[in-house]
Amino acid sequence: MNIQVFNRVYGIGLFFVLLVFNDNFGKINFGATTSEIFIDDMSTLDVSSNAMTVQQGTINRSNLGVITGNAITFDRGVFTSFNSVSDLSGAFNPAGSGTIVLSQNINPNAIDIMIANAGGLSHKLLINPGEQFLRGDPLFFDPNAITLTDATTLLAIAVQNTLNTNITMNGGILFLEDDLRLGNEAVLLGDGLVFFNNRRMSLGGAASVWNGTINWISGNMSLNGPLTLNGVWFFFGDSQINGNGNVLDITGGGIIFITPGATLRLAGTVLKGLGSGALFMGESAQLRLSDSDIVMNTDYTVDSGGIYVDGDSTIITQNNLLRITDGLDSHGSLTVDSVALTYDTQNFLDNINIRPQQINDPDHKYINIINNGSIRRIRQEPITFYGYSAGSAVQRYAIVNPQRVLQIFPQIDPLTDQLQYDFTINASFNFFGFTPANSPIMFVSDKVHVKYKNVYFRDFSPLHLSLGKHSKLIFGNNSTVGFSRNETLNYRFSFEGNTILDGAGDILTLEPGGEIVLQGKHGTLLINSLTIKGLSGNNIRCNDPTSKIIFKDVTLYQDDDFSFDVGAIQVLNNVTLIGPFDFIYTATGPFTVLPDSTLNLLRNKRFTYAPANGNRFLLQMSDPSSTINIDTATLSAPAPGLQLLGGRLIENNRNFLQNAGGTNVQNGIVFGNNTCAGNVIIQQNGGASLELQSGFFDNQTIAPC
Repeated sequence: MNIQVFNRVYGIGLFFVLLVFNDNFGKINFGATTSEIFIDDMSTLDVSSNAMTVQQGTINRSNLGVITGNAITFDRGVFTSFNSVSDLSGAFNPAGSGTIVLSQNINPNAIDIMIANAGGLSHKLLINPGEQFLRGDPLFFDPNAITLTDATTLLAIAVQNTLNTNITMNGGILFLEDDLRLGNEAVLLGDGLVFFNNRRMSLGGAASVWNGTINWISGNMSLNGPLTLNGVWFFFGDSQINGNGNVLDITGGGIIFITPGATLRLAGTVLKGLGSGALFMGESAQLRLSDSDIVMNTDYTVDSGGIYVDGDSTIITQNNLLRITDGLDSHGSLTVDSVALTYDTQNFLDNINIRPQQINDPDHKYINIINNGSIRRIRQEPITFYGYSAGSAVQRYAIVNPQRVLQIFPQIDPLTDQLQYDFTINASFNFFGFTPANSPIMFVSDKVHVKYKNVYFRDFSPLHLSLGKHSKLIFGNNSTVGFSRNETLNYRFSFEGNTILDGAGDILTLEPGGEIVLQGKHGTLLINSLTIKGLSGNNIRCNDPTSKIIFKDVTLYQDDDFSFDVGAIQVLNNVTLIGPFDFIYTATGPFTVLPDSTLNLLRNKRFTYAPANGNRFLLQMSDPSSTINIDTATLSAPAPGLQLLGGRLIENNRNFLQNAGGTNVQNGIVFGNNTCAGNVIIQQNGGASLELQSGFFDNQTIAPC
C-alpha cells in the first residue's frame, strides 16, 4: 500500500487515529519536502505495518501527539518532535519514550545522518553498527541520551552547540568532524575510541568521573573543571591535555598510558595521585610538561620513555622518590630544556627526591639539562629553592600564616649527597609577609644555620620564629625586618652585611637573652623608627670594628649600665638616650652625629666617652647642623679626655662634666680648637648650667670668625 501526501495530513481530535496497515512494501510518498503528516494534540499515529518508510517530507508530532507501533524509517526526511526539528536518514522507534536509530537507512550505500536544529529533544539516540553522522544543535533532555551499539559502530559528530548528554561508548568509535564541547555533566561512559581528526574536545566545567578505557588518537583535550580518572586512557600519536589549571586525579587507580612513539603534552595541568594511579610510557614515548604539576603519593620509577620539561613545572614528591632508571629493553629519561623543573618535598626532609642527580649521570643517560635549564628543589614555602648546582633562591613573595608555615631544613650537598646545615637563601628582593600570630609560624630545624639575603620580612614578630637546637637564623645582606606592633625579644637577632631593622614607630622590649647583634666585617645595621626598652650590658652590639650601627629616630631606655665596645655608631635625625644609667662608649670607631641630626641625653643620663685606644676625637659632629642636646645629664670623659669639634651643644637645666685626672687641653674636656672650623656653639636655655665636677674643662668656642 502506497500513500501519496501532497500537502498535509492532519490527525485532529481525541479519538482520531491514523492507521498504517501491514504491508511489507508500505511507503508514504511526499509530493514535496514541505509536505507533512501532522500529529496534533491528543491524536495518534499507529504504525501497524512491519515497515513504514518516509521519503523526504515530514512527520510532525505536536507536544501531546502520540506515535505507536513499529518503527518509522526516514530516507532524507524530516522528523519534528516537540521543539526539535531534525533532518533524518534513519529511524524512529516509538517504544518507550522513543528512540532515534541511526543505521536503519533504506539505501544501503548511504550513511545515516541526523541534523538536529535547535530545540529540546526528548528522545534517545541509538547508533547502530556502521558509519553514522550526527550534526546540528541537538539539546537532549536525557542525561544518557546517546548510545553506540558495539565496537563496529562509528559516530562522526559535528554538533555546533554544547553536547549536554553522556555518550555510552560500548567499545564504539567517536570521530570528530568539528570541535566537540561537552556540557558540565557530560562524559564518555565505558570503553571506546576517539579520533580527534585535528579537532579539539573541551570537557565541562563541573567535576567529572571517568571510569572506562578510552583510546585517544592524536587528541587535543581541554579541561575546564576537576576530573577523576578511575579507568585507563591510552594516547596514540601526538596528543595534548590543556588543563587550564585543573586537577586530573588518578589517585583511585587511574592509568595514563602513552603508547610507543607517542607524545602527550600536559599544559597547565595538575596530575594528582601518581603512585596510586599510574603513568606508563612505551619505548620512545614522551610526556612533555609545561606549567604543570605532578603530585606523587608513593615512590615512582620511569624505566621507559622520557619526561621532557619545556615550560616551568613542579613535581610534588613529598617524601617519595622519582627514579629515572633502566628497563628491560630501554631506559627512562628526564630532560629539562631552558626552564626550571622544581620538586617540592613539602614538610618532609629533602632526600634528593629526583634521582639520579646530574652529577651522578655524567653521560646524561637519564638526566639531561640543556639550554640553561635547571632542576631545583623547594625546601619550604613554594618560594625557597635549592638547585642541583646553584645557590638557593626565592622565586616570588610568600604569605606566611598558621596554615602555611615556613619550614627550613638542611639541604643536600650536590657533590657528596650529604646534608648541609649551613647555607644561604637568596630571596631575590622578594618578601615574606607574616600574618598576625602569637605562636611560631617559621621553623628552623635543629643544627641548621640559615642566612637570608635580599629579603624583606614584612610584619615580622619574634614570636613567629622557632629555632631548633643549636640552630641560627641570620638576616644577611640587603635584608629588612619590619615590625607592625609592639614586640618583645628574648633571643638573638643576628644581622650581617647591609641590613635594616624597621620599627615603624613601635616598641621593642629586650628581655633577658634578647639581643641585637651585627656580625661580620664592613656591615651596617640601620635601626629605624623604634623605641627600645631594656638596654643593658651589651645587648646591642657589633662583633667587628669595621661595622657600624645607625640609629635613626630611635629612643633608648636603659635598665642598667650599657657598654658599646666594638664598631661605630651614627646618629641620624633624632636619637634619644633616657634614664639614670651609664651609656659607656669604649669602641675605637667614631660615634658620629650626622648633619641635621640631634643626640638627646635626658633625665639624669650619664654618657661616658672612654674609647679603648685613647682617641680624643671619636665623638664627632659632622657639620654645624649636628647637635647634642643635654637635659639634666652628665658628660663624662676620663683621661685622656675628649675634644669636641664643630656642631652645637644645647644645655637645658643643670648638667655636669666629669674628667677624672684631666689638668689641661691634652687630657681634659675641650670644646673647639680656636678655629672657625672647630667651633662648638654652646647654647644655654633658660637658666641652664654646665658644671665641671672634676678634672679640666676648656671652652674654646670664642675664636674670632
